Amino acid sequence: MIEALQNAILNKDADAVVVALADWDEDQRKTAIEPFNILMLALGFERNVIEPCALGLDDPLVKQKRERDGIQQMFRWRKDLDKSLLIDRDMSYIAWLGRYGLESLEGCIRFPTIPGYEAWAARIMADRQPPWWDDWYAALTGKDRDYREIPPGYWSQMYEQKLVSADDFPAVINEFRIGLKEAMEEAPEATKLVLQEIPACRELVYSIQDQEYQLLEPKPWVPVIECLRQENLLDVKRLLESLVKALQGPLNQTERNGCLILMQVAKAEPETLAELQAEWAGLLSDSQAVVAGFAVEQLKQLEKAGLLDAREAVTALPGIFSHKPKKHAKTAIDLLARIATDPAHRREAVEAAVVALMHPNKDIQKAALELLEQHLQADDAAAQQTIELHLETIAPTLREKAAALLQSESPSQTETVADQSAPPPADSTFIDLSLLETRASAIPEPVKELLRVDEAVKAAQEGCADLSCLWSQQSVPVLTTAAPLQPIETVEELIDVTSAAVERLEDPDTAERIISGILRLYNERPNGFKTMTSSLAKRACASIDSRPQRGLTGGYDGTAFSLLIGAWLERKPDQDDCLFLDTPLQRFLNQLNQRVRARTAYPLISSATHAGGWLDPRVWVERLKAAQEQQIEVLETDLERSCLRLAPEHQTAAREAARELNAPYQTLAMTALGGDGSIDPALPPAVWIAALRTRDAWGDVSELLAPEERAVITESIAKLPDVIFPCDYEWTAGERVANSSIQQDVISAWPTQGEGQLETKQHQNTMRQLLEALERDENPAEALQNIAAQQNKPTTSFRFLPAELHQLRPTLAPPFLYPYLATQWPMKLDWYWCLATKALARRVESGSSVDTPFGQFLLPLFELDRPLTLMAARALWIATVSKDGSARSMATEVWIALAESDRLDLELLMRALSEVMAGGWVKLNRASEVLAEVAAVSPVHALCAAPVLEAVLISLDPFPRNVAALLEPLDEMSELLGRTVSAKLKTRLESIKSGKAKPLAKSLLGRADTITPAREAAVSGLLQARIERAERVAAADF
Repeated sequence: MIEALQNAILNKDADAVVVALADWDEDQRKTAIEPFNILMLALGFERNVIEPCALGLDDPLVKQKRERDGIQQMFRWRKDLDKSLLIDRDMSYIAWLGRYGLESLEGCIRFPTIPGYEAWAARIMADRQPPWWDDWYAALTGKDRDYREIPPGYWSQMYEQKLVSADDFPAVINEFRIGLKEAMEEAPEATKLVLQEIPACRELVYSIQDQEYQLLEPKPWVPVIECLRQENLLDVKRLLESLVKALQGPLNQTERNGCLILMQVAKAEPETLAELQAEWAGLLSDSQAVVAGFAVEQLKQLEKAGLLDAREAVTALPGIFSHKPKKHAKTAIDLLARIATDPAHRREAVEAAVVALMHPNKDIQKAALELLEQHLQADDAAAQQTIELHLETIAPTLREKAAALLQSESPSQTETVADQSAPPPADSTFIDLSLLETRASAIPEPVKELLRVDEAVKAAQEGCADLSCLWSQQSVPVLTTAAPLQPIETVEELIDVTSAAVERLEDPDTAERIISGILRLYNERPNGFKTMTSSLAKRACASIDSRPQRGLTGGYDGTAFSLLIGAWLERKPDQDDCLFLDTPLQRFLNQLNQRVRARTAYPLISSATHAGGWLDPRVWVERLKAAQEQQIEVLETDLERSCLRLAPEHQTAAREAARELNAPYQTLAMTALGGDGSIDPALPPAVWIAALRTRDAWGDVSELLAPEERAVITESIAKLPDVIFPCDYEWTAGERVANSSIQQDVISAWPTQGEGQLETKQHQNTMRQLLEALERDENPAEALQNIAAQQNKPTTSFRFLPAELHQLRPTLAPPFLYPYLATQWPMKLDWYWCLATKALARRVESGSSVDTPFGQFLLPLFELDRPLTLMAARALWIATVSKDGSARSMATEVWIALAESDRLDLELLMRALSEVMAGGWVKLNRASEVLAEVAAVSPVHALCAAPVLEAVLISLDPFPRNVAALLEPLDEMSELLGRTVSAKLKTRLESIKSGKAKPLAKSLLGRADTITPAREAAVSGLLQARIERAERVAAADF
């Protein structure tokens, strides 16, 4: 009787297993259990034995079975085993299927189905029709059931086999609530039958948006909706209404895209779309361009079907012009052009089209002007007034055409329009150049030299800009421009701020305030504390999958924040939470967590006093003094972190105050603040390295050590980046893999320590020690032997924060985390920009993502006096040419900030771009779009963007086919500024003889150099920014 089942198992034939078991009654199944168990043990499948079983792997009956049937025992994986002896996974699952047909009620409750073989399991159960079926079903669907995950596809197949009735099916609907799409994939025919015959299952489609995470991966729902639509079981209007309502709620971008995908699948008829025209009109002003674009496409379909309410449409269509995508705006203009042919709606359509003149794309502005040329009439006062008000937002080369639309006005108005076509500088932005020259002359010479003030003045006199950024972060003040961080003062405020941050957090300084607040206030317990914090504890201290993913405790790195909050709220941590806290920030937060739980925490020495992680040195000294007086056992990581956060200002005053400290804090403070101090063994090496790096973030700190201190530098420590020697970076731009969206290998940057540099330093160190030994009349041979022994002496393993920061890897994290990393060592951010390049490169050819908002890495560049370094410029270019809309938008804002604060360095930017372009994957049309948008902000921005764009063009040899995309914005900038291109570019432009680039090249070649009012305003504005920085430096108290 067992032979057929045995053959099916050995042949790994699931269908044969079903056939072998089909006709057995319950008595036959019981009889088959012992021979089945012997077969399982003979094969080595102990886990498939049906209990109770007294046999073992070496039982005589089992050995006889192997010998008689020629069965080879299989084993679990071991290194020393031949692969042929390892357990055959497929056979073990087929054996499990056989076991399923023999098991008792208890066994089938424990393992209700076989993963991957649900269809066969359902057939076995249907053939068997066990007498205990009702008990089994009740056990798996009852409220008190011991939860066993059963794929909904299995229930579909049970229904198909008529084991579950339509009346009983509602008991398993909850399984379908999160698994209907999987059921459609696993058992499409059976699930279609369920959809057709079970109304409660169809209802799930209308609540997709209410089910967590479903909109993030909407595509598996597509066949479900298609099935319902094909069977005429889908209420399309109801589905659209539910998804539109979801779009009006707090969804992220990915979830909103999911709504659009599902709406498209519904394939609504025009009559249904018409019932929702008010909703489509409302979505035209949605904050997400893709949603607004979808809405305008629905209106287009309605217009095509003759069902469009034109009056409602023209009122709403201007909302689309607030979005950048050209396609959506062009669709709206074409729609308005057709509406304008109806005299009843002409005026409203014209007034709507005028708004398109504010769109940043020149082609859209041109299309709007063509519509206005055809339909604008002399009595359209509102439209003409709008044109007049927004002439400055129109592309410079189109302003004359726009002005011509106003020629029907009075001569005085025409004169005003002509003036605006070449706008004079506004009083608020224009400063007389002579006044700026006077201010520049008063700046001390060292500061003028540091910031190239004289060069900037000379360039301004010539109507140009000196695009240079050569200062270091250490040479400029930061506390005068960084906002002071307001400490959280009360427990109630700490609860409120933390609760909001746990749900969503983008501001890195809020994270800093929360950490500081917990360490200061953790012992305070006002009345009702548990009630006040119950909701916070539930959200912040949940499992990693259940915590809000975009807040303080979200993602892998959020576990450390969760533990700290849990310590404050006295929540017992999960034992596994501490297993993988391996980054410097995670370990630091875990140390704070342990201190809070042990009630030995203290107000942190390293808490930032200003935005960006900066710490006022005067406050730092005060904190050290308080810690000494209170005999606080300060964490090593707290001291190390505090040194690396010290601002460059007020160090003289802090140094004087530090004289009141006792050892070892006095020597630590004097060392960090530039005074006399030597290494005190009372503090660990990591703290002293941090103090030395405070004095010189970019240099060789071994030069700051005494000879006897240099002698203890081991080879292993010397090799660590930014510990003893400054870190170098090697840059590689790899070729993008064709047909792949994976970008992590496109660009890589990593720290290195040159062997030559290390060997030279070691040699110098050895010679210095030998000379000192000879001066003491020591034996040269013995001295050399002692020096060698000292160098080869094993060293305790230390963690140095500057080195560890170089080991960070890009991870999925909430938006605040990336810029918060920069606050760990804000003075020298090359390690941070190295990490940013790796992260941003991953998404060069990927769309926007809420889970990897790597554009947040660029936030430190908004600091007013943060210099643009080579590493930062690489990261900026990668974001600029990225397909990721979020990263590119952030890059645009950074370019704007750098331009208006005079922090662009043309030579450095071009060097960085050449390195990024080396891989051959950069799409410069994206860079062109960004620079065009930057230039449109103001004449100052145009004056900065034009030389960059020109330098990019000169670097391209030969010109790419789409060179017009680069020439067009340069032509617009040049028209605004009255700027002629360089002789070098003119020579290149003369070679362009055809295509869209030809008229642009002709325009650039024919333009004479004329300083327009806009250029005057730009030159003075940029020089003013340079002088203001110089005045800040001159006035700073270092």
